[in-house]
Amino acid sequence: MIIDDQVYDVTDYVDIHPGKKSILNGCGVDATEMFNSRGGEGTHSPVAKALKENYLIGSIVQ
Repeated sequence: MIIDDQVYDVTDYVDIHPGKKSILNGCGVDATEMFNSRGGEGTHSPVAKALKENYLIGSIVQ
């Protein structure tokens, strides 16, 4: 999953994601807008934004 040009491996988080399997919609694609809009339902919490850093594996170089 890519969010703001950062690559995240959320494999271990899928089963515990509060939105259940909705996280799968962002896997393998640029999920920046989806993450920032929480699938059109608002914004992710500061806790969620911090939590994603545990899954950071790299950056996109443009």
